[in-house]
Amino acid sequence: MNITDPSTITASFFCPVCAHDALRFSSADDAHSALVCSKCAKAFPIRDDIIEFIDARTLDEFKAKELEGNMKTYSANPSGQLQKGSWTYYHRKNADRIFSRLSRLMRGTISDTIVSLGSGAAWEVEELLRFPELQSVRTIYSSDIALAATRLVAQRFAAYDVNLVLFTSDLDHCPLKLTQYPVLIFEALHHTPDMHRTIESLLAAGYAHVYFCEPTENFIMRGFQKLGLSRRVEYSGVTPDRLSIQRLLDIAKRHGYASTIDTLWILPEDYFRRMFGKIRAENLCIRFTELLSRITKPFMPGNYSAVHLRKI
Repeated sequence: MNITDPSTITASFFCPVCAHDALRFSSADDAHSALVCSKCAKAFPIRDDIIEFIDARTLDEFKAKELEGNMKTYSANPSGQLQKGSWTYYHRKNADRIFSRLSRLMRGTISDTIVSLGSGAAWEVEELLRFPELQSVRTIYSSDIALAATRLVAQRFAAYDVNLVLFTSDLDHCPLKLTQYPVLIFEALHHTPDMHRTIESLLAAGYAHVYFCEPTENFIMRGFQKLGLSRRVEYSGVTPDRLSIQRLLDIAKRHGYASTIDTLWILPEDYFRRMFGKIRAENLCIRFTELLSRITKPFMPGNYSAVHLRKI
């Protein structure tokens, strides 16, 4: 594993403050270096070869709380964030269902580079590297709002033959101007105040391929929400939205993107435990939700989607 020296990739980014596309490397000494915007003079510190495009002082209330929550989570138990041994059988099987669908959507579009945004410690990228569609990947751009999370990415890929480009960023203001590389966002959009607005900002940037996975709205889930079910509150105080397929299609059309959407039904593990307790019904539940996904797909989306948006 190699972490790219930020001084060599200034041309890969633009300033997220003023959108100027000329950043220069500045270094008083090894401990105090930054990328500096040549227009507004905003300096973005570099720590442990990670470019910090996040300035906590400029975040809105929701994102500041999201940052605070993430920093606490990843700082309190960093080793735990790198371990998958604690995953239950049920969680593992549902993760496999999601990643197999996502990898199929990526078939034929992934070469040697992928961009992971809102990636936390990038466990989803490690999972995807198991699939043939991504075994050619040698460069990973990885970003999260929290520096503590991004630091863990280097540990996760320490044994891999990959080159890492690490930076912190806000999903609504991604500073990466290399639009030719596929962008992956795994279950991070619903952490923003308006996931559909965030999707629109990514498509407006013109990225060639955008992939993401998110909980999805349908009339059954709307009914549950009215009953106070299937709603969670994030660190930020945001009650996460669900992806609206129709809004997504409208946004994609407006920005000139073709869309491929694979939906499925997933019963979250906490609901599964409430319903079945300690009864060993994992395989039965997984087989049932997979069958339900296939039966309902022609006329109703499931409660979860894997999405590929391709610039036309």
